[in-house]
Amino acid sequence: MTEVTWGDDSIRIRLFQTATRVSAHFYEAVALGAGESVPSPDHVEDLNARWLLLRGDQTVVQYEQTLQKELLPLKGKWPFDYIRTELAKSFAHDRRLSDLNKRALDQVRECLESWGGERAKKRSKQLKLLPLHFESTDQDEMEFFFERSEDRILARAGSQDFLLRECMILEFSFFHEYLSHAFPTWSKDVEPVSEGLLFGLEFDWFESEYTALDNELLRKVWHRRFGQDRRSFWAGRWLLNRCKSRDCVRRFLLEWVAGWEDSDDENIDLLSQMQGIYNKTGHKLGGQLSAKQKKTKELLDAVLCGGCEQGRWDIQEMSKELSAILSVYQPTR
Repeated sequence: MTEVTWGDDSIRIRLFQTATRVSAHFYEAVALGAGESVPSPDHVEDLNARWLLLRGDQTVVQYEQTLQKELLPLKGKWPFDYIRTELAKSFAHDRRLSDLNKRALDQVRECLESWGGERAKKRSKQLKLLPLHFESTDQDEMEFFFERSEDRILARAGSQDFLLRECMILEFSFFHEYLSHAFPTWSKDVEPVSEGLLFGLEFDWFESEYTALDNELLRKVWHRRFGQDRRSFWAGRWLLNRCKSRDCVRRFLLEWVAGWEDSDDENIDLLSQMQGIYNKTGHKLGGQLSAKQKKTKELLDAVLCGGCEQGRWDIQEMSKELSAILSVYQPTR
């Protein structure tokens, strides 16, 4: 079992532990009712409404007992009877978190095996299960970090208002820390890649491998964050669509970060050039792309897909080609 440690015993931590359990029972009910009962966002909203009625400074056991009472108005409705019944039993919170952590890493390895090339698959074998450490934060949303110096995942519990939904997508949050932060070979995160391009790829994986409800929850949780400065995420989503099959860009991104060298300025140059092309051509609403912009997109597609057949991309050559493409936008003297 993964090592799970706790930095404090605040109200937010106790609510987080409670929410971890509630979300576990929700998914158990979904699994047991497969084919008979169909989960929907309305079920999540009803559960969250009862969750928000929890008040005061209580122990985890007391929170769980209180929630059983708060669920009584939903008696006779699926999946709330199951959740209420399970809350009366014993539960290993650390075990649940450890299981989610392992499932997240398993998903990362499956993703790299399916979408990665030679480098990514080799790097995948070097990944290991990381310890989990939990603290509280005064921020509304949960915070997650891959701490290189401690070689662990740090998670900070936020406001009760968002905590239950956050716990329902914990597997994705751990998945993100492994793929965006532990997997790349850089020594320091390159945020436009880790929180942008790779984050877009991670959404792609969940959309292709998880249920409609899972993805609805994912969008619900991240909607507030997308309202902030997430331009690099949307650039990543746009970039992934450059290949009709999507395979080329997925493989390129994973191979790129699996062979990233901090000393190689070409990596940063290439990133800057891809962002530049997105800024020039990554829009259409409100107007039509010019012939020059359409040609730019075609050339970018050719550069990204050019190394797919061999599974190898020459970063220096790609940088030169993209630089030449962007040169047509330089003002004439």
